[in-house]
Amino acid sequence: MLTAFRSALRHLSRQPGFTTSLIAILGLGLAIAISMFSVLKAVVLERLPYADPDRVVVFNASNARQSANALLTPAEAAALNEEKSVFQYVARYNWSGETLMRPNERPREFTVATVTGDFFKVLSPRMLLGRPVTQEDLDADRRVIVLSYREWQRSYGGDRNVIGQKMPLGYGDAEVIGVLPPSFQYPGSDVGGWLPMFARFEPKSDSPEYPNARYVPTVGLLQPGVTLAAANAAAARVAAQVREQFGQEDIGWRPVVTSALDDLLGETQAVLWGCFAVALLVLLIACTNAGLALQARAISRSREHAVSLALGASRTHLLAVTVMELFLISVAATVLALAVTQLLTAGLAQLLSDTLPRGESIQIDWGVTGIALLLAVAVVAIASLLGARLRADASEALRSGRSQMGLRHRWLKLGPAIGIAMSTVALITAAALAFSLFSLNAVTLGFRTEGVHVLQMFRDGGPAEWRRFAPRVLEAMKAEPGMEQTAYTTAAPLSTIGRFEVDAMVPGRAQVEPYQALMRGVSSGYRALLDVPLLEGRDLADTDTQNAPMVALINERLARQSFGDESPIGKQLLLPLGQGERKVCTIVGVMKDHRNRGPRANVQAEMWIPFDQAPWVGVSFVARSSLPAVQVQQSLERAIASEAPEEAATRQFALADDVSAETDLTTLLTRILLAFALCALFLAAFGIYALTALIERARVPEFGLRLAIGAQPRRLATRLVQDALSLTGLGFAVGAVIAWLVLRLLQSQLFGLGAMAWSSYAVTGVVLLFAVLVATAVPAWRVARLQPMQALRTD
Repeated sequence: MLTAFRSALRHLSRQPGFTTSLIAILGLGLAIAISMFSVLKAVVLERLPYADPDRVVVFNASNARQSANALLTPAEAAALNEEKSVFQYVARYNWSGETLMRPNERPREFTVATVTGDFFKVLSPRMLLGRPVTQEDLDADRRVIVLSYREWQRSYGGDRNVIGQKMPLGYGDAEVIGVLPPSFQYPGSDVGGWLPMFARFEPKSDSPEYPNARYVPTVGLLQPGVTLAAANAAAARVAAQVREQFGQEDIGWRPVVTSALDDLLGETQAVLWGCFAVALLVLLIACTNAGLALQARAISRSREHAVSLALGASRTHLLAVTVMELFLISVAATVLALAVTQLLTAGLAQLLSDTLPRGESIQIDWGVTGIALLLAVAVVAIASLLGARLRADASEALRSGRSQMGLRHRWLKLGPAIGIAMSTVALITAAALAFSLFSLNAVTLGFRTEGVHVLQMFRDGGPAEWRRFAPRVLEAMKAEPGMEQTAYTTAAPLSTIGRFEVDAMVPGRAQVEPYQALMRGVSSGYRALLDVPLLEGRDLADTDTQNAPMVALINERLARQSFGDESPIGKQLLLPLGQGERKVCTIVGVMKDHRNRGPRANVQAEMWIPFDQAPWVGVSFVARSSLPAVQVQQSLERAIASEAPEEAATRQFALADDVSAETDLTTLLTRILLAFALCALFLAAFGIYALTALIERARVPEFGLRLAIGAQPRRLATRLVQDALSLTGLGFAVGAVIAWLVLRLLQSQLFGLGAMAWSSYAVTGVVLLFAVLVATAVPAWRVARLQPMQALRTD
């Protein structure tokens, strides 16, 4: 073994260029694959921090007729809890905010979730300290709170004696009863605490408030052995029973039950798997290139091996030396890969932590290291199978007087062909995602985003207080310098907080309209601030108060769906606002369609109602200003403090940033995929160059003979390039078929691609053509300058 080690080390040191390039190629392929696996493991493969995550499900609703998605109604959420044969527990939560009011400190608002009694039974997290919220807390109306790890650190400095302490909140002191570990972040990473849901907000199956409004976030725990298919069938049955109970028309809404992981990651899973697949393609191309180099080296050393065998060397010794060479190369490549992976993983964690769910947990752990070692072993095995040529015919090699390079070059074409095919898949997929991202960024939302700033907050006190508080803060905002326009709403654009989805009826018609309309309360001036064009009628006005008849401003889509080509001005809608009979709402204006749910969503039927006629606990103050964002935020905070010094903002943001955030993750993953695809292209081009250079050198005597009998050097060089292009065409054809299958799997991520899908094929073809021409330029140039006598003297 020691002799083999010394011989292998001596052979590798004699060819530093070969050794270094082989280590670099394998190290790069391994580093990319391991780094992407670390992302996949942390985000997709790690179990969720629940007691039984495979049984935790999330309830939503979809409508194929409207191509829309929404939440459940209160009645559906309550009725699902009765299906004990399918769902062991069903729980509901609401987003809210609480103001921390410590003596001698400025009030600070943080996000909380109010939960029903079974919420923590569904998720069953392992408590770091104390206990969770229970149904007994709701029944006794206890003011208790469970803190997130981050809020525990921020408010109490990680004090382990926090249990039982009183936390001074805006609605009164709340007793701290528990602390959750940092891994638990449901329903979002920004939630700082969980409180019992107020009894008045709990869904009731007999007479729910807003029976047709879809605004209830719901989670559940399946009974052991129940499948998602059975859960969806049960949810559909429950929804039908609720419609029958309340006399609701079927307008196409169906509950959708998904696993907690699928709900958390959504279509991001497919993109991450796609990125990992491309990373493996890069690794496979690296393996084929390494195999090409090893095979070429084995062929070039065939005479040396034959002489050794003729002089009495054993095949076992030659095999041991070659295996030891591969072992040393794999160890060096693995060490290099782990070093590069540390840098890549740290960079990916920093880039993805804010945009990808569970992105902050990306790291190199023992699991990732184990996969790295397994990949290294696999790389050596694949490279050996593709490249090792240990058997040599001594008599043939000695009679030939030179190596057998020229005799076997046809076998060498396999590696570059695979590389071209794999890089074609990577490039087409990356180009398709890039074109899709371009289409997504080109979508016009239909409302102004630049210079618009939003402050979201929650105000206790009930409808009377909400009606008093919001206008007074608005007056304070107008008094701040630099405020060009101001308004307020129950839900800012793109926000799910404060946005309701309700059905509607037209008087005289027996059935509800075939849509679920987005509804939000707004103040006068809100439409003008966002630059949404008014097409017909009038805008909402300050005179549209609580005591005035209820009115609405609707969009074009709602007008067409309910009234066709007729003018909707003056017509009425019956809305399910509150218990009992529907409320009459008169349409006073029509605004232009806009995408209030983001660039990916289709335009949906939408109505705006005066805030005074539909107030809510959450209110978003909106300001339009050309001042820097920091100054605008300070102005909004001063306006709040002037009216309610004890209140604080839940969140402040620039609307343009929220719009940009809609595509941040897609943009980042597309860039990662493009980077991997370019690495694949580089390695594939390198393989083409290596093969062409290898064939060029092996055929020098043949070229010399052809030149001696009158062949033109340029023609020989052109034939060399044509052979490479033929190989590229074959690889491109195979890769294009595979890419077509990949794009079908990623179809949900390809926004508005359409005919541009073929553009990704065209762009990839052009890029490959350019890369191959560059890769074959040097070998072709050497052939074009070849002299006959020089070639014939070459051994």
